[in-house]
Amino acid sequence: MDAQVWEWRVATGEHPRQEGEQQLIERCRAGDMEAFGTLWQQHRTAVFRSILGIVGNPQDAEDLTQDAFLRAYRALDSFRGEAQLRTWLIRIGVHLAIDHVKRKKAHPEVSLDWDVGGGYADIDPHAAAERNELRETVRKAIDALPPHHRAVIVLRDMEGMDYSEMAQALGCSVGSVKLRLFRARRLLKQRLEVLLGGSP
Repeated sequence: MDAQVWEWRVATGEHPRQEGEQQLIERCRAGDMEAFGTLWQQHRTAVFRSILGIVGNPQDAEDLTQDAFLRAYRALDSFRGEAQLRTWLIRIGVHLAIDHVKRKKAHPEVSLDWDVGGGYADIDPHAAAERNELRETVRKAIDALPPHHRAVIVLRDMEGMDYSEMAQALGCSVGSVKLRLFRARRLLKQRLEVLLGGSP
């Protein structure tokens, strides 16, 4: 798109971000990379966070997020709209993340970043140290889970997905999601008890 067309769209309110998602998808299928960039901006964070919760390493998560969107772009013709686009993208990312963890067979030592609260410095350094220690403990406990258990914890407890959306993202039934989540939380509780010295 040339600059004059872009300026006209902005001036008249016909801006790509105001288009419906289906319109953007159709433009992507026609090879419009600007439309794909809009979808990237809209859904990148959700996909990244889901992947990060599974792999634990921000750089790996960033690489896998890009890989997920590249695969999605190539497979966009197969997207039929049975699930939301966000769910479909997360599903691609989650499967890549699980495969990545299985390949690496390692547990990266990184802190959780989901609850940093805007990055403000703590007035009480002792409280900050305790919170960082707890965050690291939770990270280790999550890293110790099998990848499929890790995925349901991330999607439910960190991303706030409902069971139906989780089932679509993971490619299984709602019943399977609930059972897997029950087992994952129980196992996570056991891991945390061990890491915290056996406290309930």
